[in-house]
Amino acid sequence: MVQMTIGSTKKQHAQKSALAPLSVIRTETVFSKFPIHTLSKKGSVEIHITREDKKGKLETYWRVSPNRDFGEPRQLAFKIDKLIINQRIDELSLPLPLIIRIGSLRDIARECGCGGDTNIVKRAFSQNASVFITAKFTYADVHRQEKQFEMQGTRYSLVFTGEELPNGATAEVV
Repeated sequence: MVQMTIGSTKKQHAQKSALAPLSVIRTETVFSKFPIHTLSKKGSVEIHITREDKKGKLETYWRVSPNRDFGEPRQLAFKIDKLIINQRIDELSLPLPLIIRIGSLRDIARECGCGGDTNIVKRAFSQNASVFITAKFTYADVHRQEKQFEMQGTRYSLVFTGEELPNGATAEVV
């Protein structure tokens, strides 16, 4: 649900109060179970998963659309996503910050066994960040009520060294 109010009236305020409270859906664990990477070295692989329950009702829909400018996220993108980014996230305490420092491209290139080739690392980051995901899920909430979740978007955004962060500061690393 998206709610945007510019100069609310009493009637609008009453309508907002009547809305159900927002609840956080922890999609991270669900998303980590579905693939976004093509692990083959050549060729194109379509990632599209559809699951239905016993009654034929859509239970899960997962479609990955790579960005044609950066290409399909492959082995290096997988390595960066699973080994670098997930490790940095695991090292943080909850709640997670809005911006997570990953490191310099040169350090990440060394960590991934790419020597000092920052261009291929930057491209792999761009592949991960630009892959478009369409997902629909049926899940049970904490009260075991069946809920629906639908999203379209990317998993994260990138800010490279020297670019301006949302708070106006300059990024020192990825």
